[in-house]
Amino acid sequence: MRVPKAILTGGGAAVGKTTAIRAMYSFANSSVIWQDCDIVRRATVDDNYEQATTVNRAIYRLCIEHHLSMLIDGTMARHGDRVIQQIYEMVAVGYLITIVFFTCDLETALKRNLRRDLVLPDEWIRDSPKLAMETFERAKPLVSVWHHFDTSSGKVCYVDGNQNLERKLI
Repeated sequence: MRVPKAILTGGGAAVGKTTAIRAMYSFANSSVIWQDCDIVRRATVDDNYEQATTVNRAIYRLCIEHHLSMLIDGTMARHGDRVIQQIYEMVAVGYLITIVFFTCDLETALKRNLRRDLVLPDEWIRDSPKLAMETFERAKPLVSVWHHFDTSSGKVCYVDGNQNLERKLI
């Protein structure tokens, strides 16, 4: 039986998570289900966050039920306890889990935020990195592999991790 894989992104808002993940991994020929609340939200009526969350939860449930590999693209900041609960659930049904965590300096994140389709309040750009890091620290002992990158320079720079970066994740 194929071992399902889950990649969870984490990091403050506007640190470049989605851009970096797209640059780092090729999903063109993979069977990974990409979950991104921001993308789903753009497809909803009136940019509805609650609708997007409901859709993403349904996608997550389908992946779990059918042991499908998935990428959950999020901050880990807003719902840390839910992230930890999901990790426990995925481990219980046999997932190999990797966290790819991103950081960058505040000034860079604030500038990037202004270029986003969905500009977030500066307060969230300032507060989300700390909340995301708290969840990341709680999650690291629970997962198979984790990596930490800094995107401040505009490049994805490796900070640290618990496995060789050359390991194929998908």
